Amino acid sequence: MKQNIDLTSTEFNNIHIVGIGGAGMSAIALILSRMGKNVTGSDLKDSKVTQRLISQGLKVAIPHNEDALDSDCDVVVISTAIDEQNVEVVKAKSLGIEIWSRANMLGAICSAEKSIGVAGSHGKTTTTSMLTTIARFADLKPSFMIGGDLNEIGTNAAYNEGSYLIVEADESDRTFLDLELVGSIVTNIESDHLENYENSFQKLKDSFVQFVKQTKGPVVICVDEDNARAVSRECEETTNVITVGRSDAQYVYNIISKDSSGIDAEIYYGAELKGVLKLAVPGEHNVRNALCALALMVEFDVEIETAISALATYGGVARRFQPRGNVNGITLIDDYAHLPTEIEVTLNAAKDGAFSNVIAIFQPHRYSRTQELYREFAKALTKADIVCVTEIYSAGEAERIGVSGQNIVSEMRDLGFQNVVFAPHKEDVIKFVQENVNAKDIVLTLGAGDVTTFPDAILEALKEK
Repeated sequence: MKQNIDLTSTEFNNIHIVGIGGAGMSAIALILSRMGKNVTGSDLKDSKVTQRLISQGLKVAIPHNEDALDSDCDVVVISTAIDEQNVEVVKAKSLGIEIWSRANMLGAICSAEKSIGVAGSHGKTTTTSMLTTIARFADLKPSFMIGGDLNEIGTNAAYNEGSYLIVEADESDRTFLDLELVGSIVTNIESDHLENYENSFQKLKDSFVQFVKQTKGPVVICVDEDNARAVSRECEETTNVITVGRSDAQYVYNIISKDSSGIDAEIYYGAELKGVLKLAVPGEHNVRNALCALALMVEFDVEIETAISALATYGGVARRFQPRGNVNGITLIDDYAHLPTEIEVTLNAAKDGAFSNVIAIFQPHRYSRTQELYREFAKALTKADIVCVTEIYSAGEAERIGVSGQNIVSEMRDLGFQNVVFAPHKEDVIKFVQENVNAKDIVLTLGAGDVTTFPDAILEALKEK
């Protein structure tokens, strides 16, 4: 992180963000704007996000161009998707304007506030959203920066001076190690983004240990998986660690009912029943996310009963088991799940419903991730009844010879799961759905790429079936 960054200084009044349409960058833009900064930005394409920023009074250029950058700019912030050849980056260098990464700016924002961070391989956005829901319900008037829109309020960022700032602490680019935090959560630790950790899972785990130990306050860790439990044990003597899980934890949950519309669980602290958590979002993973949020908010003097009541109002976050429509008795759900564990828990949540078939449409994200995890993806997808795998969404990565969505399909067949097809493109997927879906089925689009655009096209095609 850049040192001695003081966002209260007039030295940093004019800020330009390249790649402003990304979820994390748009949240930073909104927070900086609310802090009184003059924020401009640019992106490759127009989107709902860029239109929202424009409606909030920000100047956004589409596409990237050097005229979007004014000479009086104090600092340029770039997302990880922006390379050194970007025309605005080139111009900034020629003008001698400082260039910061997203991590630099997020670290500066967190240093200026009383910040709480949520880390983990998956569940960050949901858990951050649940934390925010509790804090809002308890009238703490939190600021927040989230990787997806809270369904109740339709935005991913807000700023209230003097309140807690709740943020996602992203391990993918090591950003979470640049944040000054007064409290934090670790949801889980899974093998991903190892290219930023010298291809070493141990170094990834070590970074989580560092993250926990450098938090200047309580840290909640979900110990339902072994890696996070190991981190909790390594840190418990030097850090205020609070554990949650289905067993052998300070906060324990017990599922008492579940279906595709929600899940209920008893919450215990020690041996004492503290209440029944009622969530209007499905899946045991969401109980874990909720319990992490509850446990941390209790450390910040929110009553357990208040947290439980707040979580009962939680309406979810965009692209997390998000209903996209129903036609001819067929239900469409869209979910951001792009890691094997995420896929498994999402399919399990769908299985809790009274559907004839759970049909999964999975778009692999990144060649590197698919090459490393195609066996794990195949195993997770066998939770569905029928599976369609598309070609890989590159996310800017160069193509790798021999790495394809077909690798997952072949592995699934080797596992004995034959009800799977490879449908490389959107039109192939639409045809597949038309030919295979029936009334009382649920269709889930899964992935972090443009698969989120598929449900609308599928709905239109099914209307004609």
